[in-house]
Amino acid sequence: MTDFNVQGIHPVLYALFDQNGGLRQDGFRHQLAHSIENGAQGVVLFGFVTQFYRLSFAEKIETLRTTVAAMQVRGQVGVTVMEPPPEGQILLGKAA
Repeated sequence: MTDFNVQGIHPVLYALFDQNGGLRQDGFRHQLAHSIENGAQGVVLFGFVTQFYRLSFAEKIETLRTTVAAMQVRGQVGVTVMEPPPEGQILLGKAA
């Protein structure tokens, strides 16, 4: 494990849905860009405002990949791992 230092502001990103209830990945990219442009040092995924309980495991993985790719090297991405089975926790942790 590498040492890291968490400092500053890390807003939790909201999950935004389209008219059909589909998860909008562009919403994560826009929120991340806005957060970093306005001084945040990173973002957090899968808190209650992200509505983690409504997302499928595949949507969580897609969201994590979308957010990390959009972040590039501009800041940190924190991830709340709340999968019910331990196997899901391990898989999401490894994806992070």
